[in-house]
Amino acid sequence: MTTVAVIVLTAVAVFAPLASANSSKAAQRAAASGVASDAERHQALSSLVADHDAAARRAIEASRELTQDFATPASAKVSAARPAGGAELLRSAKDSAAAVAPARVADRDTRTIRMLVTAYCACKKCCGANARGVTASGKHVSYNGGRFVAADRTVLPLGTKLMIPGYHNETMVEVVDTGSAIKGNRLDVYYPSHQTALEWGKRWVDVVVVE
Repeated sequence: MTTVAVIVLTAVAVFAPLASANSSKAAQRAAASGVASDAERHQALSSLVADHDAAARRAIEASRELTQDFATPASAKVSAARPAGGAELLRSAKDSAAAVAPARVADRDTRTIRMLVTAYCACKKCCGANARGVTASGKHVSYNGGRFVAADRTVLPLGTKLMIPGYHNETMVEVVDTGSAIKGNRLDVYYPSHQTALEWGKRWVDVVVVE
């Protein structure tokens, strides 16, 4: 506000003397004639007042324009010039997140857990010398076409339905097995062959739990 006040005073100081000079000349001419009437003196005074008013209006208008320039923040000018691509990027990110972890699946609530996922098969190398092809739930490894997982039952109880990115096109699978090394946020996806299990390797993924 101090800057604006200085601007207004400066503008008045510039315009007012000009108006005063013009009016003073008119008064001087009237005085020089020696026959200035009351009407002429009144006219000279009115001219002086009008000139001062005009100078004041010009000063106020100039200060208003400068005030608008000062009042407009630089951020607003930058925002006006910025392209609108950010909204598209935001929508794209939201769409991608929805594809990985949908809020609902067939009218069922879901939640997402970040888990370290490994793979195994029914061979003795994966399940030990006593491997018989039967899971902890009593289901045979052929259950659901060999599409199921092993989990820590304190985290994901037997019977929990999951969707796992990269595993059988994220079709819904069930927790039917456990394992001595599968603790906490660990998951073991089942594959019929040892080679396929090795190809899966070990990866962190966002597992969708279907309630």
